[in-house]
Amino acid sequence: MDSLVGVVDVRLWGVDAPELRQQGWNRQGVPVAIGKSSQTALAQLVAGGGLKAGEAVSSSYGRPVAPVTGPSGDIGKMMLRGGNAL
Repeated sequence: MDSLVGVVDVRLWGVDAPELRQQGWNRQGVPVAIGKSSQTALAQLVAGGGLKAGEAVSSSYGRPVAPVTGPSGDIGKMMLRGGNAL
């Protein structure tokens, strides 16, 4: 999940996250709902509010693609560091 929808609908710049219904597998070969996990991680990162979208660098699927920061820093970087996006 690499999109934020709210007052401004924006896609996170610099990340590619799994689609919501995308499935992956853990090291034991057990299916894991990686799309849902990514969505949950993003929701937790933005829950406190205070988000600011930077200048759009492009557009994708009719939405601006921009860096987004929150009180703890760059949301995209935090998604990457948490293993919830590429």
